[in-house]
Amino acid sequence: MGEKFSVDIEKLAGFGGGVEDLAGYLGKVQGLVDGEAGPKDGWEGLMSQLKGPFESTKTKTSQRYDQRQVAMYMTGNELISLANTYKEQENKTGDRIRTAASPLPGHDSRR
Repeated sequence: MGEKFSVDIEKLAGFGGGVEDLAGYLGKVQGLVDGEAGPKDGWEGLMSQLKGPFESTKTKTSQRYDQRQVAMYMTGNELISLANTYKEQENKTGDRIRTAASPLPGHDSRR
């Protein structure tokens, strides 16, 4: 028995677009970390003791979100590219089959 492999090109490309959208949300989270994280009333009193560790954690968290955003966007982009590759290959294979079969009598595979 042969194995069957098929790809729903529209779904694959759509999934890639969804992954790219998620990358955008990661960018928004990074923006919130960069712009909104920290005390609202400044680093007064005991809070001044936490400023150094907090800023270090904030920077590292922002960098992690940046790396994840890039990886997510690239993954989505590759999924879309893969869907396009499958579509091109499907079209080429179909053209070759139609070309090879066209001289056969009674063959009507043209769409």
